[in-house]
Amino acid sequence: MQDKVQRHQLYEVVMEYIRADIASGKLKAGDRLETVRELARRLGVGQSSVREAVRVLSYMGLLRVKHGGGIFVTERLDQEGVFESRNLLAEGDRTSLRHLLELRLAIEPMSARLAAERATEADIREIERRCNIVQELHEQNLKAFQEQSALQEEDVLFHMAIVRGAHNTLLLDALERVHSQLRGSRSITSHVPQLVDSALRFHPQITESIRMHDARHAENFMRAHLEDVMWWLEVYDAKRQAHPREGQNVTDNEVHAVQSSEKGLLAIEFTLDSAP
Repeated sequence: MQDKVQRHQLYEVVMEYIRADIASGKLKAGDRLETVRELARRLGVGQSSVREAVRVLSYMGLLRVKHGGGIFVTERLDQEGVFESRNLLAEGDRTSLRHLLELRLAIEPMSARLAAERATEADIREIERRCNIVQELHEQNLKAFQEQSALQEEDVLFHMAIVRGAHNTLLLDALERVHSQLRGSRSITSHVPQLVDSALRFHPQITESIRMHDARHAENFMRAHLEDVMWWLEVYDAKRQAHPREGQNVTDNEVHAVQSSEKGLLAIEFTLDSAP
């Protein structure tokens, strides 16, 4: 267990090191990084930690891995090391958790269907791996992981792996634009216990449907999962409004955010960033 915690912390350190190099301009759009072995040697970590960091940063759109060609900073970065802003919504605009879930309902069921039809064996292995990580972390009941947002991060990466498996760049781009909001939403919704049960119940069903190339069930299970999330949040909000002092499972800051909105978790707003 301790090894898993240390490994998680190490890949985060590697991620932050690479992101800092991009932000400072040391690494620019199109630049090739050192090999995994060279990075591991220079940073004093294992190659598995570097591979995990590269994998996560590629899901975030900061890196691009060419098989047999190396690791590159994505060409979508501008001179200042951030994503080119092609969003219809401007940086600094705000959106609600409800709107974010509505976007996911529009994108992810279709993505699951397409992943069942188009995902390669490598895509399926990655989806299965992400599903298993989420299941294992929950089963081990590692409070330390929750405090470090590991569960939330892995949940985001599971869903992003499915959208990548759809092999539709427009769907992927739409979801990547709100990647940071996906993370922020998990830090709130993870405190509603029924949503943990929803992930444990639906993730394996979605994964198995994709593995079996069963497009109809993959789409239906994903839609049911997201509608389940929405429904439990509505129930939570209704209960909180009826009994504001009962059933509080959120932190002081999050309780303040809910109370200040007077509308519940679904009305909590996020500031849009220029990068995922």
